Amino acid sequence: MSLIALLIAGAIALAVAKILSIGQRESDLPPGPPTRPIIGNLLDFPLSKPYLAFTALKTYGDICSLKIAHGTIIILNSVEAEHHVLVTCNAATASRPDLYILDYVTGGFYLILMKNESNWRTLRKAAMETMSAKAVELHKPIQSAEAVQLLYDILVDPQSHFIHCRRYAASVVTAVVYGRRLPRANSYIVRTLHENTQVIDGLAKPGATPPVDLIPALHYIPERWAKWKTLIRTERDRKRA
Repeated sequence: MSLIALLIAGAIALAVAKILSIGQRESDLPPGPPTRPIIGNLLDFPLSKPYLAFTALKTYGDICSLKIAHGTIIILNSVEAEHHVLVTCNAATASRPDLYILDYVTGGFYLILMKNESNWRTLRKAAMETMSAKAVELHKPIQSAEAVQLLYDILVDPQSHFIHCRRYAASVVTAVVYGRRLPRANSYIVRTLHENTQVIDGLAKPGATPPVDLIPALHYIPERWAKWKTLIRTERDRKRA
């Protein structure tokens, strides 16, 4: 066998080994279900009721991991684990991973999902001015007034209790942030806030959209073959209308 043939065979062997290593769990990661070449734990990823599927993974410990191609998902299954990772180690975990779909829809300005960068720090500083221990004391009169209307609305129409609670939550927020109450549950602002929240929650659920951040090749699928691209474009346009 010639030297060139040996080099080609070696290159192919290295390429195959590299491809097969995709999806494998690195030695320094928390334990988790066995992985498969290339796809990792993709087939183990829940498409519905993820909280039940993730809770079942507690057999691997309070902190476990899933591999999807090159990507890694860390699951925290106890209060102690959450406190350790998110509070004790917050210097390393304060940021957020790439979330292409939610960033696309929100324009990258969704506070709880932003990376620890200058825009996030600016928004967090503004938010803390209304959410600090001292500031929330000033909001009690607003909450009390809204609670009075909530109780009245439930007494008058108990069947619509969820809608009344939805109005209460939205009105407290807009009164604190913008100085404007929302006294009617069927108002445009209440409905729009609820719809936007539902959209974000739906897009954030595991399995609702393809794992674009973990499998970048999905970016290149034409929209006519990817309904999820039409969905997120429509939602982005609706939020900016």
